[in-house]
Amino acid sequence: MQDRPINQLILMTDEHTRKVIGCYGNKIVKTPHIDSLAREGTLFENAYTNVPICVPARASFAIGDYAHRSHHWDNATPYLGTPNSWGNELQKAGITVGSIGKLHYRNSDDDVGLDFQKIPMHVVNGTGDILGCVREPLPKRWKSLSMAEKIGSGETDYNIYDRQVATEAIEWLATEGKQKKPWVLFVSMVAPHFPLIAPQEFYDLYDKLGLMPTKPRESPEHPWHHAMRNCQIMDNFTSERTRVALASYYGLVTFIDDLIGKVLGAVQQNGLSDNT
Repeated sequence: MQDRPINQLILMTDEHTRKVIGCYGNKIVKTPHIDSLAREGTLFENAYTNVPICVPARASFAIGDYAHRSHHWDNATPYLGTPNSWGNELQKAGITVGSIGKLHYRNSDDDVGLDFQKIPMHVVNGTGDILGCVREPLPKRWKSLSMAEKIGSGETDYNIYDRQVATEAIEWLATEGKQKKPWVLFVSMVAPHFPLIAPQEFYDLYDKLGLMPTKPRESPEHPWHHAMRNCQIMDNFTSERTRVALASYYGLVTFIDDLIGKVLGAVQQNGLSDNT
């Protein structure tokens, strides 16, 4: 056993609130595989993101520093490879480092501390969300209306992509996971990121949810809430749309838990459980 390398598998989901995981107390959503990880390992009761926005949060995760120090401010400032990432440091130590799935860095050519990137997802055209940089005045983000419209059961490119990520991870663990060098594999999926459209079998698990109570708008409205409401245009939710959207979100969470279970199964099936 002492001669076996110690490996690390990192699993990441996207736009996934801890309130919708069984091990954090949710009594409705089904997340058996994530719950199993929590039982067998360490469950953090207090954990916070450095940045509440996707691209700079991923940059912060890569370099282990705050966004205001690395100057990754919004979804138009992706990670370029500087400062060095934890991947660069692991490579110096002779550890194989690779990723499968979503990164949302600038591109696949920058040195970001990865020996390989399988089916990576990076920001669009290497620039990302330029409109998100605008501050004065805040623009109207009409695309937000789709959050109440693209909901329900079905199949999206993201669903297909997440299955591909899981398949690639399973194949890598079966073929490369037993290498003599220690490795770190970063497996990053998209769900439950919107659009809130879940595969039918997972949506059906939650389709019988009742109508969700709605909170009245505060009066007077806080200036920041008012500014965001006039920027992110999403006042087209109704009680029924909220119900369907929530059922879809729950479905996506269970969908991603199912894929995580398949990846964890590959760890066990390939005899990697004791040293990963």
